[in-house]
Amino acid sequence: MSLIKEEINKIRDKVKDLQTITKVLKTEIDQIQRQVGVIETEKKTLQEKVIELEDGSPRANIRIVGFPEGLEGEDPVGFIQQWFIEAFGTEQLSMSVLVERAHRIPSKRVPPGSPPRAILVKMMKRREFGEVKKRMAVAGIKYSMLYPTKMRIVYKDQVFSFSHIKDVGDWLDNRGIGK
Repeated sequence: MSLIKEEINKIRDKVKDLQTITKVLKTEIDQIQRQVGVIETEKKTLQEKVIELEDGSPRANIRIVGFPEGLEGEDPVGFIQQWFIEAFGTEQLSMSVLVERAHRIPSKRVPPGSPPRAILVKMMKRREFGEVKKRMAVAGIKYSMLYPTKMRIVYKDQVFSFSHIKDVGDWLDNRGIGK
């Protein structure tokens, strides 16, 4: 009988040890889950910042020198868009020219006889893909932007290429991705 009591006490001690270890592990798992939540939030924030930086990159700016002052009139964006079409021809431009902003730099007018100020043009070709880029990042889908503004998507070992944002959105919607 004492042998049985001794075995029961040993088992009881082992159970207590296991309960203690289980409590410690549960606490550590809770801490890790909280850390993962914080990391996921930071990751999402950083992904959004990367997209913003890509869209606001100086690579999207063009500085044009030599246009006489006032040639652009009251609509510098429209003037620059038309100039691109005239200068490069529609066959060279695979999509409509997307100019977000255009203005003279520096903003202070130059005295007569001085060289004309440059025109700074902010191109908008990447911004329209921002929303679908976010959806694909959340879904873990690999993509890249190809010149001139084409999105290449690798999904389930297949490659898809899109020139228009609506097509990318439809493709995502048809697969129920990122909704």
